[in-house]
Amino acid sequence: MLPLVAAGGLVLALWQGRGRAAGLAPLLVAALLWGRAERPDLLVSESGGLAGVLTEAGRGLSRPRGDGFAAGIWLENDGAGGTEQAIAAGRGVAAGTAHPLAGLRLLHVTGKRGLAAVTGCGGADLLVVNVIPEAPRPCLTLDPALLRRTGSVAGWATPAGLRLESAAARAGKRLWTPHAGPPAELPALLAPRRIAAHR
Repeated sequence: MLPLVAAGGLVLALWQGRGRAAGLAPLLVAALLWGRAERPDLLVSESGGLAGVLTEAGRGLSRPRGDGFAAGIWLENDGAGGTEQAIAAGRGVAAGTAHPLAGLRLLHVTGKRGLAAVTGCGGADLLVVNVIPEAPRPCLTLDPALLRRTGSVAGWATPAGLRLESAAARAGKRLWTPHAGPPAELPALLAPRRIAAHR
């Protein structure tokens, strides 16, 4: 969309006469593409300190405070600019409580005490934490060690499960976006049947 906006803007700014109207076409196409873009059903911040799930009431956030920059960007991109993080945190996606998503269960916990209170994965298929667990957990665990290598994570609900994509995979390898250690791969799809067998 950005190249279309840039091209349309340049034509409008630089062209002389009636031909400038041609700059409106790329702008209209960009607007149509923007309106059709699907927002992720799941967002996880790079620190593991915040998770956001798209609900019927809008983006529900797992915490009323913390990772405020990420929260503000998420809400703005959802078209809810100006919505306070505390309001979004009241949409039923509280940290410490498992939340259903694409036939799976998501659990976000924060701090060493919060993680210590969870046995295994707490019945969840996807565990998001902002501290590194002392021992591996029997589910996909998004912790700071993994997130440093993947960047933030987005997920889309599909009939087959939850399709995951990392910021590092989307951006590709660039000199100005280094990540600690070799790039980490996330499973492309978390399927309920496969994950349930490993609980």
